[in-house]
Amino acid sequence: MEAILASILIFVLFIAVTLLVLIKVSTISALIVLFIIPVIMVLIFPDTTLSFLSHELILLLSDQVQLTNFHILLFIWAALISVITYTEFITWYLKRQVAGSKQKGSDNQGSKNSSDHLSFNLNIDSVTDRIKTTYEKYVK
Repeated sequence: MEAILASILIFVLFIAVTLLVLIKVSTISALIVLFIIPVIMVLIFPDTTLSFLSHELILLLSDQVQLTNFHILLFIWAALISVITYTEFITWYLKRQVAGSKQKGSDNQGSKNSSDHLSFNLNIDSVTDRIKTTYEKYVK
């Protein structure tokens, strides 16, 4: 039971560090952290890490299939890669939408600096306005 609680604590800490890097730094850094931490642990403490990853948590299907910490690590990787990919896609989409609206605005205002569409200053009001207009467009 203590080994299961230790495993949960280690994986929660791993997830927290990865998500903190995702939120505070960048998606690329979060991907690097996601893969580098286990590799570094294997290089620094090979026996301890391998015994931790091969620790059997649950036996399924009449003791034919074992669920180890390595399987949990793979599940966490899949979930966090999905979150990171989704975050990157949403960021790209919002940047594209803001750049398109600024470019349309610069066409109407005459000569404006062409690098303005590269800056990404998105506030909550513009996001909520965009959501409202999209909702009204498709619902009504």
